[in-house]
Amino acid sequence: MFQGIYLIYACVTSPNQLPAYIVLFGVAGIICAVIIATKNKAVRQNNARVEEKNNNLHMQYGEHMDYYNQYQNQLAELTNGWFPQSYLTYDCVEFFIDTLENWRADDIKELVNLYEQEMHNRRMEEMQNTIINQNNQMIAQNNEMIRQQKLTNVYQLFQIGQHAYTHTLLQRECQELSAIRTNSARTAKAMDKIAYDMDSPLF
Repeated sequence: MFQGIYLIYACVTSPNQLPAYIVLFGVAGIICAVIIATKNKAVRQNNARVEEKNNNLHMQYGEHMDYYNQYQNQLAELTNGWFPQSYLTYDCVEFFIDTLENWRADDIKELVNLYEQEMHNRRMEEMQNTIINQNNQMIAQNNEMIRQQKLTNVYQLFQIGQHAYTHTLLQRECQELSAIRTNSARTAKAMDKIAYDMDSPLF
């Protein structure tokens, strides 16, 4: 677009150099086309590599899911009729094994009850820890508020002291000014008396 506009401008301003401008812009257009084609090829190659990786990942995911489903089916067949399906988890089975090895239960019912009690205890412990953490946060926030209030009180006391000191200085200056005015009045009276005595005849 810009090349076309510039070419029209060149035709209007310099019609004698039109062939040179046509060749120049033709070469520039070819170079731009080659650059764009090269970049497009690189993008297509990169997209192909990404698509190949995604396909491999999908295949691996499918293989893992097939293995998982096969394992789940075998486990369900193995435990069918005597082991509750809702407790076929690693954490639960590990708890059952540990409980049986320590002679804490004799049958599945006792294992399930102990496991549920353990889960309840864990939930209660997590709730207590959450409450403790929240309380600790509140205590920390309260301590920070108290610290800020202490700083504010200290600053206010400093301001009060500063105002009191300024008031004391003002009172002192007022007293000094009053004393100066008194002395000035006395001096003026003395000067008036001296002037009167000097003006008065001796006889």
